[in-house]
Amino acid sequence: MRLLKQFKLLRSFTQDPLVFITNQRKEQGDFFTVHLGIKKIHFACHPKYAEAMLGTKSDQFQKSRLIFNKIRPITGRRGLVQLENDEWSRVRKITNQIFQRQYMARYPEMMIYFLDKECEKIDGANAVNIIELMTSYTLKTALTVIFGNINNKTVESFSSLFLELNARCGLRMRSFLSLPSIRIYGIQQALRSKIMALVTSQHTAGVNLMSVLRQQIPMIDNDATELIVDQLMTFLFAGFETTAASLASSLYLIAKYPELQEKIISDDDKKSYTTTVYKETLRLYPPAWMLARQAVTDTLLCEQNIAKGDNIFLCVREIQRHPDYWSSPDACQPERFFLDDKPRFSFLPFGMGKRICSGHAMAMMEAVLAISRLCQRYQFSLPDNQPLKMTAMVTLHPVGNINLRVIKR
Repeated sequence: MRLLKQFKLLRSFTQDPLVFITNQRKEQGDFFTVHLGIKKIHFACHPKYAEAMLGTKSDQFQKSRLIFNKIRPITGRRGLVQLENDEWSRVRKITNQIFQRQYMARYPEMMIYFLDKECEKIDGANAVNIIELMTSYTLKTALTVIFGNINNKTVESFSSLFLELNARCGLRMRSFLSLPSIRIYGIQQALRSKIMALVTSQHTAGVNLMSVLRQQIPMIDNDATELIVDQLMTFLFAGFETTAASLASSLYLIAKYPELQEKIISDDDKKSYTTTVYKETLRLYPPAWMLARQAVTDTLLCEQNIAKGDNIFLCVREIQRHPDYWSSPDACQPERFFLDDKPRFSFLPFGMGKRICSGHAMAMMEAVLAISRLCQRYQFSLPDNQPLKMTAMVTLHPVGNINLRVIKR
């Protein structure tokens, strides 16, 4: 009887993880457990668990192999998100260089250039597929930061392959038990071949991630080319897909609530209100909807006994909608971010602690700039009262297209 119940729970998670987690939290509380054979999977939905796992007890947890092995087609075997301990520290130190202040100062001009090019596609149009538009914008930005220069053919080929890989690996991640996929392998090899060709043949001017990796990875690793490709795969996926999805979700909310647009248009020079709109989007629809860890030793996680090898899923979406910390948690209320009254670990769209997303500052810059510039240029509205439906793949992503009415100001 218990085995049948556990099977039903796992099937519910596979079908719709977001609904499953929300329902189980309401029924069982902020911490609940599902068994996968002899393995335990704990779901943690409260900031205190995040603070322990990502902060005070972070040395007692590592990336969950149950989940991270399934996303290797995207990140490679040794992409930064896959690494632990000293190897992670060495590679993180190298890749962090492109996010230093002197380089970050150059990015807004490049972002504005690509955004204005995307705007040329919709000037004079009555409607826009905002997901398609934001995917093109963020991918061109990511390709430039990573490789130094791009062309339209490169953009189109990377976009379609990465989006399909996200969907397919997301299904594998949710199913726990999965067989090898010829299609996933084919997409992975196609992407790696494209990147390998750039690594071995392209010479770029200036500082970009590829040039930094070429110079410094050979000094720390004998299998340099493979390690470089793994980093480029990881950063390219993380650098465009998550920001594109959250930007599209932001613009959906802006179209749904016209008062947001007017406040964005009259925002101050620091884009304070625009920043709160984007943060509220990240709270409601965090691209990294779940952080998966595995205990490396027997430990006590707050009041919960955790055995070595147990998997713990930090449910970011539930933490960021926890009613104890967020009033009207399902409502869009950007102004809440003007108040500094929340525990640090109640808002973690980029993770938290020493392994916080390397590019979080760049992602915020890219998104806030785009939202502000688009709202200054266009008025957005919904063609109908379509709801914003999300699907939990490797990252949280809108279902289908988001088509918005657009009027040039």
